Amino acid sequence: MKSGKAVGPDDIPVEVWKCLGEAAVEFLASLFNRVLESERMPEEWRRSVLVPIFKNKGDVQSCSNYRGIKLMSHTMKLWERVVEARLRKVVEICEQQYGFMPRKSTTDAIFALRILMEKYRDGQRELHCVFVDLEKAYDRVPREELWYCMRKSGVAEKYVRVVQDMYERSRTVVRCAVGQTEEFKVEVGLHQGSALSPFLFAIVMDQLSEEVRQESPWTMMFADDIVICSESREQVEENLERWRFALERRGMKVSRSKTEYMCVNEREGSGTVRLQGEEVKKVQEFKYLGSTVQSNGECGKEVKKRVQAGWNGWRKVSGVLCDRKISARIKGKVYRTVVRPAMLYGLETVSLRKRQEAELELMGSEQVDMGKCPEQDTGNAVQTHIASSNKDMQDNVNRAGPTLEEVQSWAKSFEHLIKSPSGRNNFRQFLKSEFSEENLLFWLACEELKKETNRTVVEQTVKQMYEDYVSVLSPREVSLDSRAREVISKNMLNPSSQTFDEAQQQIYTLMQRDSYPRYMNSNVYADLIASLETEEKS
Repeated sequence: MKSGKAVGPDDIPVEVWKCLGEAAVEFLASLFNRVLESERMPEEWRRSVLVPIFKNKGDVQSCSNYRGIKLMSHTMKLWERVVEARLRKVVEICEQQYGFMPRKSTTDAIFALRILMEKYRDGQRELHCVFVDLEKAYDRVPREELWYCMRKSGVAEKYVRVVQDMYERSRTVVRCAVGQTEEFKVEVGLHQGSALSPFLFAIVMDQLSEEVRQESPWTMMFADDIVICSESREQVEENLERWRFALERRGMKVSRSKTEYMCVNEREGSGTVRLQGEEVKKVQEFKYLGSTVQSNGECGKEVKKRVQAGWNGWRKVSGVLCDRKISARIKGKVYRTVVRPAMLYGLETVSLRKRQEAELELMGSEQVDMGKCPEQDTGNAVQTHIASSNKDMQDNVNRAGPTLEEVQSWAKSFEHLIKSPSGRNNFRQFLKSEFSEENLLFWLACEELKKETNRTVVEQTVKQMYEDYVSVLSPREVSLDSRAREVISKNMLNPSSQTFDEAQQQIYTLMQRDSYPRYMNSNVYADLIASLETEEKS
């Protein structure tokens, strides 16, 4: 669990457990075992604080334009992580679901949609897309439906009862700018802000859509964001009605006002789509998972919006970036955290033209100049990042995958795996699914640090690595024992390329003894071997 999160009513942050180290692990293991055996969690965990967050669109005075996030006990969230890990082992979610699934992200869903649209545009054929919006999806899930869907998915009855207990007698208060309401019961929907809720929602959507997916195969889901595609308007209208019926008969609600229709490569007279006799709004562009897709398959508007988002992010932190008293290292960290993600979000799915790439590079150059930071001090300035990102994307397209012989060699030793570029990439994806990717990233960062000869760069890199991987406040903190931390603290007095040597060896041993055996026995590795064997035979 990441550090720096808002605490729940018990005011115990996750950093407390991180600082306690092995003592916390032993205590929490004992506590969680008691909760599992008794199927009853502490009463304090049932309380939460609901904070309404404006969605930055629509009328600020309309409650429908706010999302309620619950601040819950961090200790309960750790318990939820344990339950989630066990549920994921027994529940299989359909491939059409991209939300909160291992090795899948918004980028994958956006990329899949863009590729599909481009193929139909290049083939001069129509593609009809309906973007379905569910009203207050998390808040509307009937809890009886949740228990039913969990049982149907093969979840053991004991874990169904454990999850039921999480929702029994749950109480919350609403906190806003003018104060706090009295406590009241919550008897419907999932907890927004819960660590377990996203996967529970995925289970519900998987079961509710099981039948309709067979009749409507061209469908993608990211949690409650649904895209229905078809080659004909009549077919997409029919599929939309199937989805509406399947969802609304089980307590969900399709929004008539926010569901929209778009036709790619439209010919004259393609018409409109109707939902229960009501015309669905037809658009020429749609903001899908934060990225704008256009009916003509172009990406010019998305690039312009990324540029605008980059400047908006810049303005928010310009007071820091333009302050001469603030060090270049701090400016670089703020820039990488606020400006760059806003500017580059989703661009790996876009085929940039030279003019568009130049536009992004120009913005990056202007921002670096205005901040008066040398490019190297900003921690990879924008123009360098874009150029390298595009090169990496092109390399990924052109690079051949690993051979069967290479993949089989990974089983010989962890050293064979870690020395192979393809091996590291596959191992990293596996670690990401286990929420331990930071171990490999730290080890790789240590390898790069050893190659650096410039003392100034070494000192800056060491400080950055400490903040990124060693500090208890870091969201990517690696698991180090007290001795390794003591050695690092001493080495930080005189930073060098060997500052993290002992910590690196400890993380290497941890991956070798723990993560590596699990990877070799995982379905990820077995499926990769099977696919390469099939390719070789064909």
